[in-house]
Amino acid sequence: MTRVGNLARARNLTKVRNLARVSSLAGARFSRLGSKMLSRTLGRTLAVGTLMASVSGCQIPYYWQAVSGHMAIMGDRRPIEEVIADPATSPSLKAQLEALQEARAFALPLLGLENNKSYRSYVDLGRDAVTWNVFATPELTMDNKTWCFPVAGCVSYRGYFSKDRAERYAQQLDRQGLDTYVGGASAYSTLGWFADPVLNTFISPNALANAALLFHELAHQTLYLKGDSTFNESYATSLEQILVQRWLQAKDQMASWPEFLQHQQRKQDFTQLIVRHQQLRKALFESPLSDAEKHAAKQQQIAELRADYQTFKASWNQYPGYDQWMAKSLNNAQLSTVATYHQWVPAFWQLYRQLDENLPQFLAYCQELKDLPVGEREQRLQALMPPRV
Repeated sequence: MTRVGNLARARNLTKVRNLARVSSLAGARFSRLGSKMLSRTLGRTLAVGTLMASVSGCQIPYYWQAVSGHMAIMGDRRPIEEVIADPATSPSLKAQLEALQEARAFALPLLGLENNKSYRSYVDLGRDAVTWNVFATPELTMDNKTWCFPVAGCVSYRGYFSKDRAERYAQQLDRQGLDTYVGGASAYSTLGWFADPVLNTFISPNALANAALLFHELAHQTLYLKGDSTFNESYATSLEQILVQRWLQAKDQMASWPEFLQHQQRKQDFTQLIVRHQQLRKALFESPLSDAEKHAAKQQQIAELRADYQTFKASWNQYPGYDQWMAKSLNNAQLSTVATYHQWVPAFWQLYRQLDENLPQFLAYCQELKDLPVGEREQRLQALMPPRV
């Protein structure tokens, strides 16, 4: 094979590896499932064929839905400028897309990012989620079932571009006696590898929430540490908040800042509520009770969680934002989707203030933290944590 042929093949293999890598990056907040659609039919065939050759026969349908689902989205992209100029586009969508592009232009230089093609196109999926993730947990343990993928390793969920397929797979696991949960994801990110589009599921009526979501995803493009979700999400959440604050200052809209912080605190309080009940359930399952007694106690704990949620709602003036989630079964798999990913947010904010809110220095220090051994990194972050009141 010629040198050019070797180079082309290497690029195709790299794209396949990246697809396998990002196809397992779905999270509780977003589904990070995607790849770059190969520009030519031959390229698509080589990529898919190479991927299929790397997995067992029973996995081929799963990978095919991942590849074809993402290609369908990438093929439907339209430049945002074109969508805004289209007379058929609603005034509200035009305003939301214009605000997002303004926020993107604001954030890129602050983050030191190149003006890449991320979030410069738009896709209306015609549905309310981009992917659906299947979680499964045995009835009497909080240990998730895991699935393993080429390159990316093993993760505790399995993502689908089709809700029906996700639910059918969950039903198979139900029949095996597992607790299952199917959760829709509103957005995905390839962490800057490829030209992620803005999706209709990404857009909400709240322009500030849209900007915050964009800032969060752009933050992941500046720093990502494989295998440490708590560090990654704490960093991205902190940077999201910092950029929102600067964005509001630049627009002379700081009156909206307390409301934004209240929303962030509400999410954190709800997370702590669920995590506390995860720990209670874990302690129950590790107790010497019989299985029958554990099943009965589990149902009692579910009832207690619902009661605790009503107390939570009362403390937030009957805020209804989590009602739909709480109306579901609250089985082990559902509870397992909530994690304390914001553990280090106070530490990152403390660092930002210690550096006199110098953002380039903050970003540089965070890169240093990323490169440290895990023990030393966590030791430094712990030292930055403000004392508990």
